[in-house]
Amino acid sequence: MSLFDTVKEKASDALETGKDVAHTQQLKLQLRRLEGEVKAASAELGAAAFDLIEAGTLAAGGALDSLAARVRDARAAVDAKRAEITNAGGDHDDDDAEAVSANGDTSQS
Repeated sequence: MSLFDTVKEKASDALETGKDVAHTQQLKLQLRRLEGEVKAASAELGAAAFDLIEAGTLAAGGALDSLAARVRDARAAVDAKRAEITNAGGDHDDDDAEAVSANGDTSQS
């Protein structure tokens, strides 16, 4: 085998390895996107269920009661922190307030 053939073979192997790595990374990116969709859908379901519990149209029991209590506590903590910020002379981000009201997500505050 000539030097040229050896270099050509190694370059071909490297190209194939690069393609495999790129494909794997693309699959991982797609997986993260899908996991994000699951998380968002789950959050929306939880927010809707919480709203139904609060409205009295969904009977909560056991685990749902404790989860609803956690949501209430978290929302109260967010409201208290916003009041603290306002009292300190600062402004809280109104976009974050709307996001929490709309989907119950307090992670942005």
